[in-house]
Amino acid sequence: MAKKEQYCLGDIFKLPLGGGVFGIGRILIIQSPSLFVGFYKLALRNGDRLDVETLRDQEYLIKILCGDLGFTKREWESIGNIPLIENICLPLFWGREPLSNGLYLRKYNPPEASPLNMTGFKDRPTTEEEIKREGAQPDGLSGWKAAEAKLKYYLEKAGLL
Repeated sequence: MAKKEQYCLGDIFKLPLGGGVFGIGRILIIQSPSLFVGFYKLALRNGDRLDVETLRDQEYLIKILCGDLGFTKREWESIGNIPLIENICLPLFWGREPLSNGLYLRKYNPPEASPLNMTGFKDRPTTEEEIKREGAQPDGLSGWKAAEAKLKYYLEKAGLL
């Protein structure tokens, strides 16, 4: 028997953030086992209903690269799908150099055969102001639990938790 896929491009999914609270995300790029996802500025409580169509024109709070283990462990649940009509490209990412503690912007090389080409990139020094102005996203490939923690942090920062 063939294994049923647990997620598809454009899927809207919920992920647990603890205390009966769930975050909501959308799959933007798949290169199993890696995903590029956008998380919405939205927190649902147990029993809350969500019409996924209301998310069609909403902006993302944060977009990150993460693994798909949340789906394979059935912790993350697809709750609908909004097909992607736009071509998704990786944004600029930002990070902090561990030795100097300086900030950098990272631009990954355009993907020829692989949409999540993480092998080639260019870094340059930056500032917090430029990160905000450019809408840069946190760099790094997050595991599923780290993705949940990042979303929880940004929802708390936005005053939603």
